[in-house]
Parts: sequence; structure tokens; C-alpha cells
Amino acid sequence: MERLLRVVRHRVLRLLDKRGTLPAQGPEDALLAYQAHSLQQRLRWPEVDVRPPPSKQPRCAFLEGFSLHANTHLHANDRQGLERLCRHGARGALALERLSRAEDGRIAYRMKRPLPNGTTHLLFTGLELLRCGGSYFRRCFRTDRVGAQQRSGQGGSMRIVRDAFLCAVLIGGGGVAWAKEPPESAKTTRPAATPTSPVLDPSKGTEVGMVFESWLTPHQEGDEEANTPSSVPKQFRSQTPSLSRAEREAAGHRGHGQLRFSKDLSRAWVDVKIEGVNTAEINMFHIHCGKPGILGPILVDFAVATDLKSNIADGMFSVEIRNEHIVKTTEHGHGSVIGAFTMGCIIPSPSLSGAKPTKVLTVAGMAQMAQSGDLYFNLHTTGQTYYGDIRGQLLPAEKATR
Repeated sequence: MERLLRVVRHRVLRLLDKRGTLPAQGPEDALLAYQAHSLQQRLRWPEVDVRPPPSKQPRCAFLEGFSLHANTHLHANDRQGLERLCRHGARGALALERLSRAEDGRIAYRMKRPLPNGTTHLLFTGLELLRCGGSYFRRCFRTDRVGAQQRSGQGGSMRIVRDAFLCAVLIGGGGVAWAKEPPESAKTTRPAATPTSPVLDPSKGTEVGMVFESWLTPHQEGDEEANTPSSVPKQFRSQTPSLSRAEREAAGHRGHGQLRFSKDLSRAWVDVKIEGVNTAEINMFHIHCGKPGILGPILVDFAVATDLKSNIADGMFSVEIRNEHIVKTTEHGHGSVIGAFTMGCIIPSPSLSGAKPTKVLTVAGMAQMAQSGDLYFNLHTTGQTYYGDIRGQLLPAEKATR
């Protein structure tokens, strides 16, 4: 391995020399002098113990800044393995986001993981970096130094510092101080990049946005119809014999529906499929507001938005809901008793309109109630008029289908 590495080193240096990327023979300036110095002797770390150099491993060799690793095998058809290998070879030598300047002027580099003794940062002077890194980054120093002279700003010099840091971490040379606590300036991060402007398209407001789903069953009804309170007005009492929840379930009473909102919350679409229920006996269909098991007030009476009988005759029901349908439902009741069932849903939020509670009068308000889990479908029949025949709480579609 060492013999092969000598051949690789010789050929690489010869190629770089032909392309003119290597410095001329003999030190031209202080930087090259430090390069020569670091080739002649290793600079020691007098202040702390240093981790030992890389141990000798089978099929691995190290020579004057070059390393050859032949201890990993990849099959020619292992495309993922080859991709990982290419990514490893192309990765940057230094994470620039972990580079900062300490208050005393030295350069601080935050290590990816603390050392066993708690060290989190390496502290260098610029000269110490050059002294330890000269022999290992001859080509990088030469090209980056020229680039720094040609460009304004700190781009070129930062690349020199980056490569020198890699040298310091790899070979451990040249008066580096260790810090268990990061310098104050190292704690500050670079300003975040300005985000790109979003792509805006108001025309997409009419597209479907939030979707809520409901599975209607007799067992979601709050109670048996036989337990209807005696104070309930005649309009909300059953006119034909009632069935228990278990009997309705055995008869196949069930439903599945969706409530979809436009992105601009200007309208909503309701689609429900009913099975097992005699559609001729359906007398009311609503969206109520209330938690599961609670018999809440009516928010949307579908009869004010469509001809309920003809719409649901085949077991499929579809309707578009707008603000005016919610307002009509809220204003539909007359008298203190009947009005209690259609009084609308209260918005649990302070209002500038006064101390009187504010009702939901918009599709946007209905969407807010749906997000809180406070809406449900309730289908009523002549035999189950008060509590309802089948009921289904509206939940976000992705949760309802899990």
C-alpha cells in the first residue's frame, strides 16, 4: 500500500506541476517558508495532550499529506454505495457555519462532537493555522491566495482558513488552544439567508382546501328517541314508531359524508351517501355544532339550501353551502322554544360588536368550528325526529380514514 501511495503521490504532484498549480522551487514568501518548515518537523501541541496520529490499518497508508484507503469494497453494480462514496469524496473539508472569530481575535472552530474531556472549540491564531497547514495544502493555499487577491470581500481568505483548519484537525500541529466553553462570538450565528418570494396565485382560492369526513351511525346519537323530553315542541317530536339504536344498526342504517371547504372559505360542499334508511321518511338533515354525545344547536339546515326530499331521494345528497344559508338557518326559528334549536353556534371569542355573544354566520366561522371538532351531521326521520336516526362527528379526513 505504501509503495502504491508513493506512485500516486509522485504522479499527482507531477500532474499539478505540469499544469502550473504548484509553487516554484524554493520559498517565495513567508507562507512558503512555513510550508517548508512544516515539512521538516512536526510542530507540537505544548498546552494539551493530543490524540495520536491515525493508527496503521490493513490496506491503508499515509504519506506526506496523502492517504490511500483500500479497506472498503464496492461492487460495480452497487449504485447506492458508489453514490455514498462520491458524496463522501465531494464533501467540504470544513463546515463554515462552525467557524467564527473569538473576542481576542483568534479563530474559533466549534467541533461537531465534544471531546471526552469536554472540549467544544479549537482556538487558533492565523499564523498558527498557516504553520500547521502549509505542507498539506500547497495547492489549495496557492490557488486560494490568488483568488483572494482577485476578488473583493473575504471569500478567498475564508477558503484558506477553511483548509488550514482541516490540516489542524488531521495532523494536530501548531499551538492550538482548547476551550470547553465556546467563545462569546462563536455563539452567534450568521444572519439567515433572505427567503425566496413565494409563488402567489389568488385564483386558486376557489379550489378545495380543508376536507372533513364523517361516518354516520345510530350509536353516535345522544340517546334513545323514547327518552325525548316532554318540553320538546311538536315540530321536533317523532310522528311514527321509533326504533332503538341497536335495531337501526341491525337494519343497516348508516352513512358516509364529507364536508369540503374552498381555500378562500367562501363556500363549502357537502356530499353524503345514506344506506338502510327509507329516504321517504327523512324529514330533516342538518349540520349541528356540539361535541360528541352533545345535542347541539343547528348551524346549517339543508332545507334552506336545497329541496331536501328530491336531493336525497336516491340515497345520495350533495349541496353547496354559502354564508346566506347559515344566516337563514340562524334566523329561521321563531319563539323562545323553537328558536333554541336554530339559534346558531356561538363563537367563543371576544367581539368588538358588544358583550352579547357572536354567532357563526359565515363559512369561515363554520370551518373554525370544524377544526375544533365541534360539528356533526345529523339525519332525522319521522320515527327519530328529536335525537336523530344516524349521526356522524366531522373529523379531518386524514384522521377519519386511519
